[in-house]
Amino acid sequence: MHSKSAGRSILIEDQCIGPLWSVRWHLRRSLSWINKRDLEGLSCIRLVDKLPEPSLTSPEAIKIAFEQGLNIYGLYYNRHPPYIVLNISDIYRGVPMVYWLTPVPTLLIAYSLAHEVAHHIVATRGRGCVIKAGESLKPNEQEEVFADKYAFSVLERMSKRWYYRLGKWAIRDLSDWHYISGISAWRSKDYVSAAEHWHNAWALHANNNEAAYWYKRAKEMLKDSQNSL
Repeated sequence: MHSKSAGRSILIEDQCIGPLWSVRWHLRRSLSWINKRDLEGLSCIRLVDKLPEPSLTSPEAIKIAFEQGLNIYGLYYNRHPPYIVLNISDIYRGVPMVYWLTPVPTLLIAYSLAHEVAHHIVATRGRGCVIKAGESLKPNEQEEVFADKYAFSVLERMSKRWYYRLGKWAIRDLSDWHYISGISAWRSKDYVSAAEHWHNAWALHANNNEAAYWYKRAKEMLKDSQNSL
C-alpha cells in the first residue's frame, strides 16, 4: 500500500504483513518532527516486518546482528534514488497492542527514522553536516555516533510536549516490566522466556545494560542446554 505523507513528497511503502494498523499514522507523526530539509532527496520510506538476509556486500555490523539475533530497526540505502527501510517488527518489539495508539510507537519510530535520516544527511552533505547551530560531525567521529546524536536531538524536541514525556516514561516502564519478567522466568529455569523478556527490555531501552547482559547469559544457557542433548 502506498500513501503520501502529509505535507511531504516522500512516498510511504507499507509492506508489512502483520496487523500493525497504526504504523503509518505513527510514521506521519514522526515525520513532522524531522527537518524537511534533512529529508530532501529521499524517495521513500519502506515499512517491513521482515528484513532480507544480508548479502556478501552488506555491512559487517548487519551480518553480525543477523547472526546474533540482535535488533535491526532500520537501514539506509544510498541508491539512486536513496530510501529508508524501517523494520517495524523490531521497532515494535515488546510493545503490547494496548500501547499501539499511545505516543510509545511514535517515539520508537521517530528515533529509528531519525537515525537513518542522519545517515542520509552524511551521504548527501558530507561529514561537515550540522545537527543544530554550532554542532556538526567531528572529523574523527563515527557516523553511528552522529546518527545517535541526531536521533536523540529529535526526541529531545519531542519531549517538550507532555504526552511525549509520558510516552518516554511508558517505554522505560515497559522495559522494566520485561526485565523483571525475565528474572522470574530465569528463576523458573525457563530460559527461552527469560531471553525473550530481556531481549524486549533491551530493545525498548538501549541503555538497559543489565537486560543486555542477562539476555546474552540466557542465550548462552540455551546453547549449553541444546549441546548437552
